[in-house]
Amino acid sequence: VSERVDTSNVLQTEGQQSSFSTILSFKGERTIFTEHAKRNHNFNFENISTKWVYLTSLGDKWIDAYLKTIDFIKNTKCRLAFNPGTLQIDNGESNIDNVLSLTDILFVNKEEAMKISNGSGENMNLLLENLQKLGPKIVVITDGENGSFAINEKGEFSTQAIVKTTIVEKTGAGDAYASGFLAAMLSNLPIQTAMKWGTLNASATMAIIGAQNGLLSRKEMEGKSL
Repeated sequence: VSERVDTSNVLQTEGQQSSFSTILSFKGERTIFTEHAKRNHNFNFENISTKWVYLTSLGDKWIDAYLKTIDFIKNTKCRLAFNPGTLQIDNGESNIDNVLSLTDILFVNKEEAMKISNGSGENMNLLLENLQKLGPKIVVITDGENGSFAINEKGEFSTQAIVKTTIVEKTGAGDAYASGFLAAMLSNLPIQTAMKWGTLNASATMAIIGAQNGLLSRKEMEGKSL
């Protein structure tokens, strides 16, 4: 409520347990044990108008939800930010190529990028180019302590170093980066600013336990320097 997020389209399945995760954090790294509750992911796009869709990880029955999202994007001409999850990536590029072809911004980490493109991670620029050939207009790759890397619609490369911070727990860092990046893009700011905001947001959430704790407001991202 405090962030003015409209939850009117959130559906709850009564009598159904939720997914459950146990996260072990050790020396800045984490291991997640997850039990996914089965969901139909039956999204209702009726009477919805939006400029952007953010499509990310879903549980076992994800394919129909992805197809419905694709139809919505094609019909409305809205823009798509795509951050595939493990289930989607492990199914192979051929199972998400219809999404990649419509993607405006693709967010992946280095390991995910290599899996999707079947490429090596030795040359980051080549990895970005190979992913872009699959359809995304802009590709963003995060690579831990090495920072983040991007290629824009003109084929120009950008890099952003990390922010030095005490890492307490990394859960949610990728989503924090993507939300900071998108906040800048929605305001038509340069891609370098978007990478800065993403980096600041990810750094802030890694300094505190929890995927949402530490997330920055726009004002806070604007006021911080790297």
